Amino acid sequence: GYQEYLKLKQRVEFLQTTQRNLLGEDLGPLNMKELEQLENHVEISLKHIRATKSQQSFDQLLELKRKVTHVSLLF
Repeated sequence: GYQEYLKLKQRVEFLQTTQRNLLGEDLGPLNMKELEQLENHVEISLKHIRATKSQQSFDQLLELKRKVTHVSLLF
């Protein structure tokens, strides 16, 4: 009922605040520890993004090499 609504409303507000913080917005109310935690979270996310990007680049390179080899065999 109403209690569940209040819990969900509070959760949505928390997630919206967290999203804004991750986008670098509304950082003023955060204390030093919270800012450090946010910074660490962003750094970890960036490492995952870069690893995924590197893997995709590597996969594309392998695919291009495969195609070049295939074309070379035709001639």
